[in-house]
Parts: sequence; C-alpha cells; structure tokens
Amino acid sequence: MKINPKKGDVLFSPVKMEKLLQKVHDEKIKQVKIQPIKQYKDPGSFSLVAVYTVNRTKKFIGSAHSDGRKEYDYKITKFLAERMKAVPPTHFYSKSHGLLIRKYVRGKTLHERLEENNGITLNMALEIAEWLKALQKIKPPAFVKKGVDFYNIKKNIQLIEKRKVEEKEKKKLKKKILETIEEIKTIEKKNKQPVLVHGDLNPFNIIFNKNKLAIIDLEKIHLGDRVLDAANFCSHLHTLPELKITAKEKKLSEKNFQKAFNRIFGNFTPVEKSNFEIYKKYFTLLAVSHQMAWGDPYKITVDY
Repeated sequence: MKINPKKGDVLFSPVKMEKLLQKVHDEKIKQVKIQPIKQYKDPGSFSLVAVYTVNRTKKFIGSAHSDGRKEYDYKITKFLAERMKAVPPTHFYSKSHGLLIRKYVRGKTLHERLEENNGITLNMALEIAEWLKALQKIKPPAFVKKGVDFYNIKKNIQLIEKRKVEEKEKKKLKKKILETIEEIKTIEKKNKQPVLVHGDLNPFNIIFNKNKLAIIDLEKIHLGDRVLDAANFCSHLHTLPELKITAKEKKLSEKNFQKAFNRIFGNFTPVEKSNFEIYKKYFTLLAVSHQMAWGDPYKITVDY
C-alpha cells in the first residue's frame, strides 16, 4: 500500500506526533523530541527511523516507509515476539502513515561492538547463531513471505542503467546479478524444507545490552534456506563501508561466525557449502549495486 507522502510530514513533527504516541503512553504527553537515525524525504516518497522521546523520559523507536512495508514488519514482529526471546515487542502500526512504533532497546549495535572488540567474539557469534536456530524451529505463520525478494537489486540495475558509469562495469555487474538470481531460484525450487530466516542479518540489526541480545528490523523475514542468514552476515562484514575494522579482523570475524553457526547447526553439507557461497555472492552484489546506483560508483572497494 502506497502512503501519501504528505502523511510523512507528521512523522517529522513533534506536535503532530503527540497524538499518535498518546496511543501507547499512559500519561498526558506534554513534549515529544525526535532524534532521527535515518531519514529520507522527497516529493514522492519518505522513510524514517527515529527515536521518539516522550516527556523527556519514555523512549520509543519509530520506523516508517511510504511503500507500506512496515505493516509486514509489524505483523511478523508481533508474531515472533510472542514466541521467542530477543525480539523487541511492537506497540502499534499506523497504516495511514506507514509507521511502526516498537519498544526502545538500550544497548549498542553489533556494529559498535565489532569496532570496540576489533571483530566478533565467538561467544557473541554463538548467541546470534542460537537465536537463528530458535527462529528456524518456529512454525511459520500463513502470511509469511516465501523466497528472496529481488525487487531492490532489480531496481538498482534500472538506476545504474541511467547513471554515468562505464558500460563495461554496468554489463559485468548486471550479468553477474542475473546469473546469481537464477542460481538462487534453483536453490529455492530444490529446497523441500524451507525455514524462517531473518533476511537482513547485518551488524546494525543486532543489539547487545551487556550480554543481552536483541534482533530488530524483521521486515525481510521469509521462508528460505537455513544457511542464508550466515551468508548474509558474512557478506556484510566485507561490504559495510561504515564498519571500521581491518581486513584481517573481518576475516577472523567471518571465521568465528561460521564456527559458531556450525557448532549450533552442525557442519555444512557439500550442497549447503555451495548454497552459502551463492547467497554470499548475491548479498555482495546487492551491496555493490546499491553503491553503484545510489552512491559514488568509483568508491566501490569490494571485489565482485
């Protein structure tokens, strides 16, 4: 459901947000402070992730998108928060504003912890792998999505076609993306026992408060291959430009994460090893295509 861009104006207005947030706050709201984490707005669309502080004490996390994607995020988060640990509960979803309000989680993102610890420790990786195992054991709801959503990467290809990028690079990237999409479609056809997977397991979507884990941004959860999240996470270690750790620390982090995953799930079968590499390649291509479409294509440092 496409949201009227004018509705997005409410999300950036402390006064107008008082009425929406009053639904989840017992006391009379006298003041709302908005601290944007990510925001984008143009005449045709908007997106926002922000901390809303009510009366200087109570905090909520708000996330919104003009394409209505947060409605699925609300439904799947509500479903999982009732069945497993480490999923912060949602408070409500405003369909007319495309806005999801959920519980504020204190702590540091795994991105911050990686930089502090010069990589991921085995214990941290084990906690994440155990959460993935618990997720995969849950019987999926009827409304859950099935398979990888290729919309974003195909949209990136369209945008790249219009940009001033060397034709050779355009063709190379497009060819690899289309080949990898077909490989994934083949994996999905052969997979007779798909499980719930997060779909966007990156260091910004994982929060640690001391040793307490929280996993957020569940809008890409779907039925898929059990190794997909491991491949996704390992790809992010190498493609996130914001992650300031050395190449050696990234390799060690990937090794620790795979070790933890294998300890919890058992070693990969030969087929799973192949699937892991295909998914890792796909998420690397997704990151490269995003940079080429939306950023500076000449600052791509990842080998693809």
